[in-house]
Amino acid sequence: MPPREMLGLFLVLAVLGCGSPSRQDEQRPAEATPVPVVPSADADPDIEPALPALVSSGDALSDGVSLLRRGQVQEAIDLLEKAREEHPSDPAIAFYLGRAFNTDTKLARAEEAYRAALAIEPGMAEAWLRLSAIYVEQGRLAEALECLRSLGRERGRGPNLDYQEGFVLSKMGRFPEAMAMLQSSLKARPSPDAWYIYGVTAQRAGDDDQAVGAFQRALSLDPSYADAWFNLGNALSRQGRTKEAEDALRRFADLNVAKEEAASLASNLRVLRRGAEMDLQDGNLDRVEAQIGEAEAIDPGQPWVERLRGELLLAQGQREACLEHLRRSEALNARDPGEQMALARAFRMAGDPEVAKRHRHEAERLLKDGAGGMP
Repeated sequence: MPPREMLGLFLVLAVLGCGSPSRQDEQRPAEATPVPVVPSADADPDIEPALPALVSSGDALSDGVSLLRRGQVQEAIDLLEKAREEHPSDPAIAFYLGRAFNTDTKLARAEEAYRAALAIEPGMAEAWLRLSAIYVEQGRLAEALECLRSLGRERGRGPNLDYQEGFVLSKMGRFPEAMAMLQSSLKARPSPDAWYIYGVTAQRAGDDDQAVGAFQRALSLDPSYADAWFNLGNALSRQGRTKEAEDALRRFADLNVAKEEAASLASNLRVLRRGAEMDLQDGNLDRVEAQIGEAEAIDPGQPWVERLRGELLLAQGQREACLEHLRRSEALNARDPGEQMALARAFRMAGDPEVAKRHRHEAERLLKDGAGGMP
């Protein structure tokens, strides 16, 4: 039997005929466990961009965030800590220092940094959300809930905040309150995540009819939502709808295999990018060429691939060809502050300081707005 069919059959057998919802939760694969989704604050139309303008930090914040994006976490922490000593009144530096500690799993220090940012700028929505996520991870649910309510007092409520609060209330076992909060979020802005957590909450409260309906609504908005297929099969099996449950669980199995394959490719790209950047710094140009080639074979549309090829050509003395690739990269990463900083350095090295300056300013603007998929 092919591996994918074996996985589907295993999941069907694991769920069909199971007992209470809590028993099924124990058997659920770890990767399917609901986790808090912490979108940036500007995902909520009722919350303005989260980060304040810099006070006078110069390049330190941009450089620290750029190091963090490249996976040089300790170097980023060192730079941001120094910047914080020099500019203690800049909440953005404290916030990104919290992000760096968070990435390094130093949660106590991340908590302290986020609190420091909020002491300066109490309305920094992203800091409240990140702090709440730390508390959820540590099981400090009452503190997570208070963070979200503090954000509501500072910035007003919106569908994203209602969703986050509903999630935490669900984790606390306060199901009626959780469902009311999630209903408020869904009324303002239906989303697959909110319908999914609503279904999980109904399932935990023992209402499989509502759970089935919620998971189906989540899947109508996002048919690729693997966790929703799993939980839909779970709820259907308890209702005795065996054939429908089996179909749902097979959909989960197919999507989960595809998800694992995509995650593997993304991981390979991150390894290739970091290796190529380090080899370029060390002058190992043949290795850079090989790693760029591997990355292009996986996904030729990566902006850093074009940027690194340009930097490689510059190291080989081919300035005009270098600029051609840097310009291609420019068009591919308008919302990525880390790549904007990398382009600034590359154009500066290529002898075009005006373009370099433009990219540095754009990186700083994006950082102020909290843009870009930061770790």
